[in-house]
Amino acid sequence: THAHTHTFSDSHAAVRSVIESRALAMLSHIKKVAPDFVSNTHAKLIITGGASANREIRQVFADVFQRRVSVFAGDGVSVSPETAAIGAAYRAMLAVRLVEGEKRKNILSRFGGNAVACENPRPEVADVYAGLVRTYEMLEAQAGCAR
Repeated sequence: THAHTHTFSDSHAAVRSVIESRALAMLSHIKKVAPDFVSNTHAKLIITGGASANREIRQVFADVFQRRVSVFAGDGVSVSPETAAIGAAYRAMLAVRLVEGEKRKNILSRFGGNAVACENPRPEVADVYAGLVRTYEMLEAQAGCAR
């Protein structure tokens, strides 16, 4: 026999919970590996890949991270189809700290995309998500996943 787990009666709530859990996990892990990003309220959060075209997903990330979300838009308006590759290249560039300032902007323009701000965090949900990320971190530690 199979154990039955709780199911959501609302499929939208189930999908949202998956998106929120990914955002909470990312914030929790970024706090460990890049605490300067979390403490720097001016640092950009750039969302890449196919999900970056979805306004609701971008809003969840803006709310969880409590910062403005940007996307790469090749034409300055619509999300560029190769944003996942652009995001990976951008992360690699930042990780090895090869370039800073104007050089970084010039390299990004060669990828054909500019980071365009699109969603703002809602301050009224900040405490809710801060509590959820603490709960996520506690559960991860209890499960022996934290390093």
